[in-house]
Amino acid sequence: MWDVFEEYLSDLEGLEPYQKIIFGIVFSILGSIFIRYSVWTPAKWVVSRSEASWDDELIVLATPLFNYAIFLLGLYLTVIWAIEEDSIFASITATLTVLILMLLTGKFLSKSATMMLPPALEKLDEKADLGLVGATTIITGLTKVVIWASAILLILSHLDVDI
Repeated sequence: MWDVFEEYLSDLEGLEPYQKIIFGIVFSILGSIFIRYSVWTPAKWVVSRSEASWDDELIVLATPLFNYAIFLLGLYLTVIWAIEEDSIFASITATLTVLILMLLTGKFLSKSATMMLPPALEKLDEKADLGLVGATTIITGLTKVVIWASAILLILSHLDVDI
């Protein structure tokens, strides 16, 4: 059985670069569909069984990030496999993949902060009577600014921009 697997691998290595890229893209799409239904759907089912609503909303926010991350990881691995390592195309594709993932993560964290901070601050205010209700918008806004500033700094650092 191992011989058959090695034969398939040698056949794949013999493909032209554009064929490897097409194969990798198709495999990335199929892999993300497989992971979505074998891992993510059961995770969503488990979360939906809880009494809390915040985890349901959080998993809805995380679903696009998760789906894109799986596909982009497959695309990144495809480019590394199909194209010479020192190629400009491979370098640009790898950089764009990382940048897109950073932007998607920033968007996820920003929306999560918008969704979770106001109720959390309200509960904290009820328990400790800190007077945070009026400052909820400011605290949420500042948190989002910190998240986006961090994402931008990480992106600039990845692009080797001296900060």
